[in-house]
Amino acid sequence: ACGALAAGAADAAPAKVVDVVIVEGDRAPRVAALPLVALRSLSAVRVFLPPDLRRPEARAAVAAAVEEVGRRFSTKGGAPSLDPDRDLGLSKKEPSYAALAAAAAAARE
Repeated sequence: ACGALAAGAADAAPAKVVDVVIVEGDRAPRVAALPLVALRSLSAVRVFLPPDLRRPEARAAVAAAVEEVGRRFSTKGGAPSLDPDRDLGLSKKEPSYAALAAAAAAARE
């Protein structure tokens, strides 16, 4: 199963849907449409996707790239999570972001 899926999130009404490539063991990689709320986290590592994932060769190329990311970051505890401020610079682009991020962090605690 995809390790980035949030438990029970499939029951939520999706506002947005994203296509993801699922790689499981020796099975052929496949593309699945998932609601954004089903994603538990995003990585700061980018894997560029071919424009058409319907071809098996394109899915195999993505699977190879994902495996390479896993290999490179396996000794570091996995690929780094996306940090909205550090990686996207949201504090500079959106002044209210810092207050919203602080409120979200307080709610999680």
